[in-house]
Amino acid sequence: MVDGHTGLVDILSEVRAQLWSMRELGLDRLALKVPAPPKQAQHSPFNGPRDRHILAKEELQPIIKPAPRTRPAVAVTQAAGFHLPEVGNASLEDIRQELGDCKRCGLCQERTNIVFGEGHDRARLVFVGEWPGQDEDMSGRPLAGTTPGSAGEMFTNILKAINISRQEVYLTSVVKCRPLANQRPDKEEIVTCRPFLEKQLAVIKPQIVCALGQLAAQVLLNSSGRLTQLRSKFYQVGPFQVLPTYHPAYLLTNPKLKRPVWEDVQLLVRVYDSKS
Repeated sequence: MVDGHTGLVDILSEVRAQLWSMRELGLDRLALKVPAPPKQAQHSPFNGPRDRHILAKEELQPIIKPAPRTRPAVAVTQAAGFHLPEVGNASLEDIRQELGDCKRCGLCQERTNIVFGEGHDRARLVFVGEWPGQDEDMSGRPLAGTTPGSAGEMFTNILKAINISRQEVYLTSVVKCRPLANQRPDKEEIVTCRPFLEKQLAVIKPQIVCALGQLAAQVLLNSSGRLTQLRSKFYQVGPFQVLPTYHPAYLLTNPKLKRPVWEDVQLLVRVYDSKS
């Protein structure tokens, strides 16, 4: 039986002999390849920060660095357009005062609170949902629920996963009052409420708008297309770009769609970071 020390000596002798043989062939160095870090997409979609992996400088020393690869620009599709009215020096508070205790359509009869919106009044990124859910109707705040399994909690997890805080974005919706039985608002209700969304966006002047849900995407893009056809790409709509994706509430009953949403928000972050 060969002891550990003798075995190690034999191995080193073989390695030394191989190195000398390679030197005789004219090879004087070895190229080392460091395995690539695991991609964030392999992890749970909304349980951690986006990948910021950086190798230590000393780890890169023995590596012959390849030529840097430039990320291709994100394609942007031209959309029909979303009308932004002239608002002068109006503020979001001015728009909220104009909305008042709105009774312009029948949704006022069932609501508890108008959910106007909240967040940074000059946000570069605005999230536009479809209509308030039960938590929003009760609190008067968009996607503010913290109850486990709520749309608000899902949205908060998405923001955490891409290292964006609620304080740096603005949240609102196409329709400001919760419909009876949480049904999709009808055309008249959408048309009645839409001007206030237009004015909000005109005041904020965002660079990017993320449309949460099919109704939000259709209104912002002036389209009748289904969300499965509209999502995962950017659209130029007047002065800002729109990225449609699924609403957090929809993920609660369709968890398999978390992965597509994760892909969408990774694209969102890529463009958001490029505009910072």
